Amino acid sequence: MVENKSKPRKRGRPRSFDTDEALDAAIGVFWCEGFDGADTASLAAAMGLTKPSIYAAFGDKRTLFSHAVRRYTETTGAEAVLAFDAGRDVASAVSAFFETLVATQSGERGARGCLLACVAAQCAETMPEIQSVLSESLRAGQAHLADRLDQAVRAGELPDDYPVQRRARLMIDLMQASAIRARSGAGRDELLGLARENANMVLGLWEPPAKSGPTELQT
Repeated sequence: MVENKSKPRKRGRPRSFDTDEALDAAIGVFWCEGFDGADTASLAAAMGLTKPSIYAAFGDKRTLFSHAVRRYTETTGAEAVLAFDAGRDVASAVSAFFETLVATQSGERGARGCLLACVAAQCAETMPEIQSVLSESLRAGQAHLADRLDQAVRAGELPDDYPVQRRARLMIDLMQASAIRARSGAGRDELLGLARENANMVLGLWEPPAKSGPTELQT
């Protein structure tokens, strides 16, 4: 047997930055500037890294965006569902869900709206990996909300004929609509008012305004 006298290969230098913190910084840039508007220079400055370090750790801009979107779904994007889970009863849970959206979407902590609804959705058609994340996030979110609403039905908090799946889907749809309104410039007070209306709608307490009779055309 021939003795292998080659020297062991040296390991690469360990990363000297926190990956999650770097991704959180990238989220802020993508959220404010959009995918196309975020250039590597602004991303590097926000993340506190050089361009080569970004490429080495995360790949190109598209791959970094994919990492950032996934990170967002696990952090800011999950806050409303976590608030929903913490509600002591179904009414407070639904209210907490929509009120938490105001905190994450109103711009008081950074960009307005939602990274998924306002940025990632625009890229879904041309980026299958982003479309997959969005689809799974919506599906998992609706299933999670429906499970809690179903528990509330079985516990007697909601009526037996409460449309669990439709209302869970409504919560997801209203979440997206709230993000678009926030991105369009709606203020905190307006968003809070909508949050209360949305909660009442989901719980079945909201009634649409009575329809008025047909209006005669002015001649």
